[in-house]
Amino acid sequence: MKKFLLLVFISFICSADLLAQGFYFGPKAGITMATQRWEAYSSRRPLMNIHADLFIESYNPNAAGSFYAQLGYHTRGSSIRFFNNLNLETLTQGYKFQNISLVVGAKSPFDLGHRNTYFYAVGIRGEYTVRTNLEEFLSLSTTSFYPLDQFVRKFLYGINLSGGIVFSRREFVQPFLEFSIQPDLSPQYDQYFDIQTTNPWTGQLQTIRANKIRNVSFEVTMAVKFLRKVIYE
Repeated sequence: MKKFLLLVFISFICSADLLAQGFYFGPKAGITMATQRWEAYSSRRPLMNIHADLFIESYNPNAAGSFYAQLGYHTRGSSIRFFNNLNLETLTQGYKFQNISLVVGAKSPFDLGHRNTYFYAVGIRGEYTVRTNLEEFLSLSTTSFYPLDQFVRKFLYGINLSGGIVFSRREFVQPFLEFSIQPDLSPQYDQYFDIQTTNPWTGQLQTIRANKIRNVSFEVTMAVKFLRKVIYE
């Protein structure tokens, strides 16, 4: 999957057909509300964080839609509220999976007769997990004695469904707002058997149940795209 996405991304950038008229490019940044579905445990809470991307988009004034690719840094995960036995207080802590994300897809605009232009987009996404914070939970409390880093899937994939509004019809600079939902099709975490371990606080055996975790993230993004236009003389 990773090799396929990389090949599509390189083909997109190098394609003479897509970029013959020019292309858009620019930065994107915004807020992520990350959620997860845990098969073995319930009561996961959302995790709020930020994300950032760089993108490139094909330009053709005679085409109804465009193709795009983006590369960025996104934090997936969830949070939990638990009781800390050391300080005798209730805390909220986030499980964070920090991922490099590559998306390729297609975008189509539509006009509602207003000054602004609206769009929707569909993309396929591949991600690589560069780090997690799971080790922090091993010493916090007995209720947080999971998950474990060795069962984290480094490579995962999913889809991106998004829509938004372009605030300007100027040709060379166009700010826009984007809303997206990003469900994973592969698990972020896959512990396929129960584990018996010793609880560090009680000295008793504790079972970490088999568990599979999938991400679903919701993002609100502000961006601006700049046009590099090719003019033939």
